[in-house]
Amino acid sequence: MDSSSSFSSLRAYLNALSHTPTRLAQRALSVSTSYDEMSQVRSRSGTSMRKTLRWFDLVGLGIGGMVGAGVFVTTGHATRYAGPAVLLSYAIAGFCALLSAFCYTEFAVDMPVAGGAFSYLRVTFGEFAAFLTGANLVADYVLSNAAVARGLTVYLGTTIGISSAKWRLTVPSFPKGFNEIDIVAVAVVLVITLVICYRLLPHAINAEAPFSAAFSGRSDAWGWISGVIGVGASFGILTSLLVAMLGQARYMCVIGRSNVVPSWFARVHPKTSTPVNASAFLGIFTAAIALFTDLDVLLNLVSIGTLFVFYMVANAVIYRRYVATGTTNPWPTLSFLCSFSITAIMFTLIWKFVPTGGAKAGMLSVSGVIAIAILQLFHCMVPQVRKPEFWGVPFMPWIPSISIFLNVFLLGSLDGPSYVRFGFFSAVAVLFYVFYSVHASFDAAGDGSLTAIKNGEIHVESKEIEDQISFKV
Repeated sequence: MDSSSSFSSLRAYLNALSHTPTRLAQRALSVSTSYDEMSQVRSRSGTSMRKTLRWFDLVGLGIGGMVGAGVFVTTGHATRYAGPAVLLSYAIAGFCALLSAFCYTEFAVDMPVAGGAFSYLRVTFGEFAAFLTGANLVADYVLSNAAVARGLTVYLGTTIGISSAKWRLTVPSFPKGFNEIDIVAVAVVLVITLVICYRLLPHAINAEAPFSAAFSGRSDAWGWISGVIGVGASFGILTSLLVAMLGQARYMCVIGRSNVVPSWFARVHPKTSTPVNASAFLGIFTAAIALFTDLDVLLNLVSIGTLFVFYMVANAVIYRRYVATGTTNPWPTLSFLCSFSITAIMFTLIWKFVPTGGAKAGMLSVSGVIAIAILQLFHCMVPQVRKPEFWGVPFMPWIPSISIFLNVFLLGSLDGPSYVRFGFFSAVAVLFYVFYSVHASFDAAGDGSLTAIKNGEIHVESKEIEDQISFKV
């Protein structure tokens, strides 16, 4: 390890901690560039991940993932709360997802990288916002995979006429929601993890039957599994699990490239071109959560994390259109985003807590009018400074603003315990950033492997800044 690293020794780490405020000031708001995300950041994995999937492969995988998780797993739980209005519930959720898709697409066509929301936030709000969003993004993948895996146990039990309760071990000493050990879910997750890490080459993915096709036609001892898995793969739930686990590892790989988590996660296997370390770690972590966590708990945690990420991306796409770092004043845009979000929160709180009646309707109307007025004022007073090169969200800033409003409103429909768990996880993520990420990122910047934008200029950060500050003090 480099002697200049903050982690080369205990003394070096303690010295780094003493400079935490200075490093936070330099790194937390440091903004990356599209060029860095597309070139320098990618090169840190050594071997690159090959692009072998075509557009119809991606469409097939995407539909399979949505059907597996959205239809087979969540419909029963949505019906429990929405009742006969479950179709309307799906329509509202689908509309919100469509608005978020517009925001994602503008970033994706400009920066086709595996980092997704993490990379989008790095080029707008900086490293800390990107890290917090990326942490929730990876957590969403892990939790959703665990939820899908537990849902698979129920489907298998129904298929062969055995209650899923007989396949789960109840531990009375564990708290409710975490006291049913699901062996089948763990087995499925671990098997798919091994396949992704070492057996499944990128060109072996089949959009219609991705898991079984990876083994078909093999001459070794694994060939017979194709028929066995072909039966189970008829459930879209397996497709959903495979797609999500492919995605979560690639997100973690990109986050590892940025040095805010150990770069060990960024390693790409030279033969399979897969992020093997990230796949193995997240697969084991997913299996551990699927082992004992109840499906209701998992779904609520996934919802709050996903809506938070959608909310952040919608804010980021507005900020990027109206703010050019170093040349325009960001405060009008930031003021709009904050005031609009506060208005959406007020509307949501009134909807949830004020008793039904004329007063509630009036308060909701006033909140809605205020939100529209703030949006129209921003639209008329603040000009756009960036025109998308390939494709941009139409009707800017209306579509992303509506997305922000609806995501906040949907966040208000979740239960209190979900917010407690979300707050606990976010607090842990912040502590991790303060005690590890900011120092690792600072070291990488000092080595010239990270760049940042400040005062409109792209430059490489250096430890000399900190040394000069320390010398003067």
